[in-house]
Amino acid sequence: QSWNSKNSPHPKMLELLSIFTTGGIVLWSYKDPRTESIDSPVNDLIQRVLIENRGDTTATHTSGIFGLQYRKNNDLSLITVIAYRKSLEDKLTYMGGLLEDVSAAFASQYKATRSVPANFDQQFNTLRTAAEDRFRTQRPVQVSSKFEDSQRYKLQTTGVDARSPKADNNSSSAPATKSSDEEDGSPTELSLQARLARLGSRSRPTTSSPKKTTPTAADKPKRTKEARVWDPVLTKGPSGPASEHQEEISAEEIDRMKQYVGKGVGDLKNFDDSAAAGPASTPVPQKASTGGILSFFKSLGTGTSITAEMLEPVLEKTRLHLIDKNVAAEVSLKLCHSLRDSLVGKTKGTFQGLETLVREALEKSLTQILTPGRHIDVLREARAARGRGTPYSMVFCGVNGVGKSTNLSKIAYWLVENKIRVLIAACDTFRAGAVEQLRTHVRKLKTLYKAEQVPVELFEQGYGKDDADIAQRAIAFGRAEGFDVVLIDTAGRMQDNEPLMRALAKLLHINTPDLVLFVGDALAGNEASDQLFKFNQALAYVQQGSTKTRSIDGIILTKFDTIDDKVGASISMTFQNGQPIVFVGTGQDYPDLKRLNVGAVVQSLMS
Repeated sequence: QSWNSKNSPHPKMLELLSIFTTGGIVLWSYKDPRTESIDSPVNDLIQRVLIENRGDTTATHTSGIFGLQYRKNNDLSLITVIAYRKSLEDKLTYMGGLLEDVSAAFASQYKATRSVPANFDQQFNTLRTAAEDRFRTQRPVQVSSKFEDSQRYKLQTTGVDARSPKADNNSSSAPATKSSDEEDGSPTELSLQARLARLGSRSRPTTSSPKKTTPTAADKPKRTKEARVWDPVLTKGPSGPASEHQEEISAEEIDRMKQYVGKGVGDLKNFDDSAAAGPASTPVPQKASTGGILSFFKSLGTGTSITAEMLEPVLEKTRLHLIDKNVAAEVSLKLCHSLRDSLVGKTKGTFQGLETLVREALEKSLTQILTPGRHIDVLREARAARGRGTPYSMVFCGVNGVGKSTNLSKIAYWLVENKIRVLIAACDTFRAGAVEQLRTHVRKLKTLYKAEQVPVELFEQGYGKDDADIAQRAIAFGRAEGFDVVLIDTAGRMQDNEPLMRALAKLLHINTPDLVLFVGDALAGNEASDQLFKFNQALAYVQQGSTKTRSIDGIILTKFDTIDDKVGASISMTFQNGQPIVFVGTGQDYPDLKRLNVGAVVQSLMS
């Protein structure tokens, strides 16, 4: 059923209130007739929050111009959603109470008959009126303050700041006699005269000594950086003299690298090395122990129905455990709220034991978060691009020092192992040595696969150039020369540096790469999650008004072999931003690139 009252006496604040089953059947709904289509925000809530289990019923979820809240009834498999204008959120504090009242009233009648209650439209109208009346009576009355009571008024009338300690001392003790200055005028006039005198003394120029002239920036000779001459064989640009001498790769280094040949054929393996991952790859013992999440739930007993009060102390211990595993505090709180929402209302007849139910619920929630909604298969996309005649382009971005160039070279090695023709674009035109670092990697790969005759080249144009233009030229060169993949390296930048974020947005806008990867440091923990969130936020901000916007598509998590069981950063990054972890870096050598083992990470978090 649905109710649309064209003659509604209520102001246009509540946009939608809908009750539906977890199977997607709408049982009852209210929609303001003056509201246009609101299906998209509700679908977004269902997809991102309810299906992917990222829910927190105490929070407001935003979608475009709308704010949404929801309540779940696990016993009856019902979900109640309320939507309103986000701009009126501070004026609609009664929405949470209205949502609770409507959800409880509908559930109490639906439980008996398993059908929509009769005359629920009138009940809803009554509940809404009561909620609005409570809101009006509980609103605090704001009393306008008088200027005579302000600190500014006291300062102007007495010349003394009432907030300073001196003001209290002066007011507590009255002077015994008046000074000669006080006989000439009031304190206010004296304070004004003193201020004017000080201002006058500042404005008068001194004539005792001649004014010294300092050279301006225009008078100083401008120093210019000498232009570097680049190797035309490597730059594929204008011809010129050869660059400085490059050291040859030693025979020992070549022999050491030969062991890498053949190790990267096929898809990447999951990171599941017990020696490096520690508890991440070992199953959680089923016997009772003093540690781990499951031990927290043993005190709950086997009641007939689970309530929020029963779960509250246990979920607090679970939250602290997740934080100890390096999960962000905000993410761990939302995870506990999601776990609470999925358990409240469960009865003993629906499960064998409470411990088993809690374990399954938590494992399911963590697995859903880490499982990517979009599967990114770089090898398949690269081979498909070969058939189209257009190279598959990948952009690597992130903050300084996280290993963008190193992991780019690992991906280049993996692609060359699978007979993919790779062109590397040196678009980090800021950091000293960035081009030389990529040149060294290309020289090693060319030496290693000389007999295989799989081309891997470097496209460089030097330093101080427009990185968006270099990327555009590199993609055009790759298309003309028949390369399958173009890997675009970019300069490291902080997420709050607006000029550099605009430059990155320009590169993405002009070149429209197929894949944008954010490179994050697993050792940074929650800071890496914040960096990714603000990168997306900054890109969205600088691309306002653009018809085609780009954001981060996936994540490379580096130094994953050094964090032992503190794997919470992977949960934080995927939970807050929704992007999948495509690769994890596990060392400094070329084969040290793996896939994320979701099961191992979940087991590590549970231990």
